[in-house]
Amino acid sequence: QIKDIMDRAIDNAERPGFKKFFGIITSKRYTEEENYVIIHEMAHFYEGNHSKNFWNIVQQACPNYKELRKALRVDS
Repeated sequence: QIKDIMDRAIDNAERPGFKKFFGIITSKRYTEEENYVIIHEMAHFYEGNHSKNFWNIVQQACPNYKELRKALRVDS
């Protein structure tokens, strides 16, 4: 259910304000890492912190988020 909501939001990224909020270009394909970042930020609409519930929401939409998170930390 959460993944469907986030998928719809990503599909509707042309809506005013979305691009500005996330600072993304909607015409390109997203990498897995970019999708994780979008999902992470969107999960904050449901949970404003990084609680266990927050990470459960992220995991529902992005089951391999731990690997992607780790990869982003290594690359930065």
